[in-house]
Amino acid sequence: MTTTEVQATVTDIYRQNAEAYAYGKY
Repeated sequence: MTTTEVQATVTDIYRQNAEAYAYGKY
């Protein structure tokens, strides 16, 4: 994987976790 792909994957996971946290909170 390229650095860009790794960064995109990490960003995706972070975004999914943030959304799950936001939905779980309300």
